[in-house]
Amino acid sequence: MSAPLALREARRLCLRDPESGEDCSWYHGIWQYLRLLDIVSAADKHAGFFEDALAPLARDGASPRILISGTADYSLPARVLWIYGRAAANAAMTVLDICETPLFLSRWYAERIGARIETRACEVIGFAADRPFDVICTHSFFGRFAPERRSSLIAAWRRLLRPGGKVVTVNRVRSAARDERVRFTEKQSDDLITRALAAAKARPAGFDLDRDTLIAEVRRFIGGKASHPIRSPEELRRLFENGGFALDRFEFAGPETDPQGGLSTGPSVFSKSDYVKLVATRV
Repeated sequence: MSAPLALREARRLCLRDPESGEDCSWYHGIWQYLRLLDIVSAADKHAGFFEDALAPLARDGASPRILISGTADYSLPARVLWIYGRAAANAAMTVLDICETPLFLSRWYAERIGARIETRACEVIGFAADRPFDVICTHSFFGRFAPERRSSLIAAWRRLLRPGGKVVTVNRVRSAARDERVRFTEKQSDDLITRALAAAKARPAGFDLDRDTLIAEVRRFIGGKASHPIRSPEELRRLFENGGFALDRFEFAGPETDPQGGLSTGPSVFSKSDYVKLVATRV
């Protein structure tokens, strides 16, 4: 199981701010345990969309160069590799993130399935590739960027894609958000801890975090997690259309599967929120 590996390696590898001394191990360390407990919105929650969007590209063989633009672990790379592998497509994947922990986990996963990937520790806005990509995949990525930086993100994606290349992504929309950054409220924090404990208790033998450690790590996650909200589908539509993309697919809908218990809407928590699912072509 990779969750204990992620918890251990995050303490060693996670990006540390040289001024504050803080790092992102609060996020990458516990994330796979939260996925095991089925209470966060990872890429597998939108598996059907990624399958529908990517399978035709994999089958036609014209889009083998793939960039994963930010990832919490190997969930999104694994999903894309599976789709391309099922089509017997010769995918060339680069996984990009500012932190070494998800890159380490992506390499760990790729080695175990016999896949070859490249990893780069870099922010996407400053990333330079020697050749353009055919497809860029992301999941819940816009929350990392303040509104004033999002046009630079779109411009970077356009620069990294060949003409006709595609962005395939899903992002939550929080129409009720009023603050610049969404954080956990006290109630949402209590809800998440309660849900984590209940889910851990319900799992069969093999869940290796004791109760106190689980609570402590979830509290670290709650304290660190904040997201710049997308407040409407039109925000995303304008960003892409004004940034040199044509929208092939633009859906605004709820999650593909029902969340298990509770209606907490804290950052990254799987809930009955609405999402934009889109495929955009570089023009």
